[in-house]
Amino acid sequence: MTDWDIARRAAAVGLAFLALAGPVGLAAQSTDGAPGLDRVLAFPAAVAEERLDPDRGAMGAWQRILKLGTTASLLHVTAHPDDENSGMLTFASRGWGARTALLSLNRGEAGANAIGPELFDGLGLIRTRELVLAGRYYGLDDLYFTTAVDYGYSKSVEEAYRSWDPEAVLEDMVRVVRLNRPLVVVARFHGSRRDGHGHHHASGLLTPEAVEAAADPARFPGQIGQEGLRPWRVLRTYRGGIRVDEPFHVQVDARGESPWVGTSFQAWASRGLGLQRSQTAGRVRVGGGLYRYELRDGGGSTDGSGSADARGRGDEALPASQAEESFFAGLDTSLNGLPALLGEPVSPETSALLARLQGLVDEVAAGFDFRAPGQSVPDLVRGLGLLRSAIASSMGAPETQFQLRLKERQVEDAIAAASGLLVEAGLPGGASGAVVVPGQSLAVGIAVEVTVAAGVGVSEARVVDRAGVVVGRTSDFAATGSGFAAETELRMPEVDADADAEARAAAPYFARDGIAQNHYQVADSADLHLPWRRPALSVAVDLVVEGTTIVYTVPVTAPVPRLPYGSVTRPVEVLPALSVVVDPPVRVVPVEVPAAPPGDAQPGSPTATSDGPTAPANGQPGRPTTTSDRPAASASPQAVAIPIQVRVCMIYKTYASGDDRRVELGGRR
Repeated sequence: MTDWDIARRAAAVGLAFLALAGPVGLAAQSTDGAPGLDRVLAFPAAVAEERLDPDRGAMGAWQRILKLGTTASLLHVTAHPDDENSGMLTFASRGWGARTALLSLNRGEAGANAIGPELFDGLGLIRTRELVLAGRYYGLDDLYFTTAVDYGYSKSVEEAYRSWDPEAVLEDMVRVVRLNRPLVVVARFHGSRRDGHGHHHASGLLTPEAVEAAADPARFPGQIGQEGLRPWRVLRTYRGGIRVDEPFHVQVDARGESPWVGTSFQAWASRGLGLQRSQTAGRVRVGGGLYRYELRDGGGSTDGSGSADARGRGDEALPASQAEESFFAGLDTSLNGLPALLGEPVSPETSALLARLQGLVDEVAAGFDFRAPGQSVPDLVRGLGLLRSAIASSMGAPETQFQLRLKERQVEDAIAAASGLLVEAGLPGGASGAVVVPGQSLAVGIAVEVTVAAGVGVSEARVVDRAGVVVGRTSDFAATGSGFAAETELRMPEVDADADAEARAAAPYFARDGIAQNHYQVADSADLHLPWRRPALSVAVDLVVEGTTIVYTVPVTAPVPRLPYGSVTRPVEVLPALSVVVDPPVRVVPVEVPAAPPGDAQPGSPTATSDGPTAPANGQPGRPTTTSDRPAASASPQAVAIPIQVRVCMIYKTYASGDDRRVELGGRR
C-alpha cells in the first residue's frame, strides 16, 4: 500500500471516525488467555456526557444487580443499523436482566443521509456511531458487525448473494456466535420473500445456517484450530417477521412501565432508536412494543444431548393460550442451574458454591435499598469471592467456566456501581485537544471518586496502549474530599519504521480500496466484529473494595471544544505528527478541446489560409478567408495537450503544537 493510500484513508476515514467515535468505558478485565472473552461484555461504555440517568446512582446499581441472578443471554441478528427490535432488546436487558447482543450484517453504508453530505464509508461510520448511542438506551452488552458492506437497496436475496460472498458472511456470523456463546438467537427477519429487501431476506436465511454451523467443528475449523474458539450449540433459535394472523411461540410485550427508566420499555427504546438521525432525522417513533416470534429450532443442550430443551423444531406453533412471554421459558437460567443447562458435569464443590452464590444474589436483590445502595457492597464482595472460588473449582468444565468469568465481570461492575465509584483519566487542561503523537511527553491525571460507600482504596494505576503495553504507572495516590487523585508522566513510544503503516494511521480496523468492493479488509483481527478499535490509551486502576481487589479500566479522555456549546469528551487518539489532506478533494476540468493559439494549429482545428483581412469587396470590410468552418478531419485520433492551471491546497496539522497550517502549490500540469 502506498503512502498516498495511507494518507487518504487516515484523512477520509480515520479522522472522520475520530470525530464521531465516543469514549469507550469499562473494558474487559483480565481474560486469563481465554479466547473470545475480550470481545464479550465489550460494548463501548458511556463516559461523561453520554451517561444515561437510569445507569447512574442507585438506579444504575439496581440495573447491574438485576443481571447477576440470571445466566440468560440472547443474540439478535439484523441486516442494517435501525432494523433492530428495539423494545424487545430493551425489555430483555433492562427487564429480564439478560445479557444481550446485537449483530448487524453491515454498517448501512449505502443508506440515505438526512443530516449531512457523507455517503458510503463515511456514512457507515456515522451509522455505527448512531447504533452505539441507541444501544446505550437498549442496555446492550455487545454490538457486532460482519465485514459485509451495504452496497444499496437489494431487490432480491439472489442479488445480495451475487454481490456478497455468502460464505464469508456466514463465516463472520459463526465467529460471532462462537465468541458470544448466547443461549438464544433471535433473527429479526423471517427469511422469506416477505422481508422485501434482499439484505433482510439474507439475514433471515443465514441466521439459522450460522447457528447450525457454529455447533459443527467441521465448519470453519480455522476458528477452532487457529483462533482458539470452540463450537457452540445455541439452545433455541427464533425468527421474527410474524404477521398478525400467524401463529407464534413467544410474545414479548415491551409496553409495560419500568420504574427505573421512568417510562415504558418501548418508549425508552424509541428514544434510542430516534438517535439514528441519519435515517430518522431525529424523529422518535411512537407506538408498537408488541413483538411475536416463531421457534425455528429448540436444539437441546450445548452437548447435543437434548436434555435441556426437548421442544425440537418449531414446525407446529403453540396455541395462542400457551404462547410464552420469554425466550427462556422452561430453561433453568439460575446460577446453580448453569452446569446442567450447559450439559457439563461439575464437582460437588462447584455446585455448592453456585448454590450459595445464587442465594446471596437473591438476598441482595430482595434487600436492595435505593436510598442506600452502598449497603449492598459487602454482600456483593462476598459474592465475588464465592464466584472466584467456583471458577477455580470448575477447571474441567470450560463452558461453565466461560459463563462464570462473564458473571465475575458483571459482579465487579455491580460493586463499582453500588459503591458510587467513578474513575476518570484525562489530559490536564490546556492540552491540545484529544490527540497525542508518537514520542510526545504528557501527563495523565487520574481521579477516583467514591460517593456512596466507604472501604474503597487504590493500590496502583497503569496506563496501557491499545496493544496492552504498559507505558506508565503510578501508586502515588493522594486522598481528596471524595476519593483519590494522582498524576503520572509518560512518553509515547516512537513509531517503529517497520511497523504496519496503516495501523499507525489510527484508521478504523476495517477498510476497502473502493466502493466497488462489497467486503471490508481487516487490518487488526483483535478488534474484528467490534464497532471500532479499542482505546488508544487506557488506565487500569487496581481498586481495593472491602479487602478485595478488582481492576477497573477506563479510556484516557480529553475535552474537545464544541463552540458555542462548550466542549465534549472524546477518547485520546494517537495520530501521526503530520497529516496531509488535498482540499478540495474533487476538481472539475474541461473535457472539450480548447482553441489553439494563433500559429499553433493542431489536428482537428479550423484551417486558416490567412490570419489577416482580405481586400474589401463591394465596399464591405474583408474577413479572414478559410477553406472550411468545420474542424478538419484527421487521419487518426491524436492526443491533444490541454493546458490546465492546477492549484493544490494542502492543510496539515502539527498535533504537537496544535497549529493548523495551509500550503498552496500552484503550477501547470
